[in-house]
Amino acid sequence: REFLWKPENADASAVALVPAKTLLDTAKALTSGDTVTLALSGSGAGEGLIGFEGAGRRTTTRLLEGDLPKYRTLFPTEFNSVAVIETAPFVEAVKRVALVAERNTPVRLS
Repeated sequence: REFLWKPENADASAVALVPAKTLLDTAKALTSGDTVTLALSGSGAGEGLIGFEGAGRRTTTRLLEGDLPKYRTLFPTEFNSVAVIETAPFVEAVKRVALVAERNTPVRLS
């Protein structure tokens, strides 16, 4: 879901590192309704909290400390090989392998 951003303070600027599971669960819960209110705690008591409110629901969670890892540096920017495959047979093959794979085990392509 995309949110139209209308901060109360036009000069507002913030960075918040929210736990992924909490953000996913909150996004699912706020699928209905027009307005979602987001609140970040300031300095002092309750610092490091974020709150979401919308569609009659309210969620508050602790923010993660630190910065988002620079994950893009873990992936190469150039590739030496390219594979072109037909989508339908590939999807069917992955589905067959997934049937016998252990639950929550990724299918590795090699």
